[in-house]
Amino acid sequence: MVDLCAMEPLQACTPAQRKAALVFWYQAEGNNGGHFQYFTNSAGTHRLEALQALRELGTPKAAEVLSLAILTVAGSESSRPHSVEEYAEQEAESDLRGLDTEYYKSADAEVQDALLRYLRAHEREFVLWVA
Repeated sequence: MVDLCAMEPLQACTPAQRKAALVFWYQAEGNNGGHFQYFTNSAGTHRLEALQALRELGTPKAAEVLSLAILTVAGSESSRPHSVEEYAEQEAESDLRGLDTEYYKSADAEVQDALLRYLRAHEREFVLWVA
């Protein structure tokens, strides 16, 4: 599942795979660099679809955090940073660090558990067993 979500472009995914990939990238980007990184990188362009996928996978805490993060950046998104210095400056001004902390504290494990349940329920979408 991780390989498929990480390596396949979203447009090549089945609907079930796409849902998992959207949640996977939200978790991966968030754990790597927080919400600012998620919104700065291409995964963040799918934020509303990812929010819906979080809700459908049964992750209310994560959905709440992402929803608040989306509201926080709405209308205030600046241009993509072109240097490490610009990135650091924009990240500091983004007012997302509290939501990063909330995600790590209360939602990351919820997302991990939901992805595992989703894999078990949709195994054939992600695993090809050969005899």
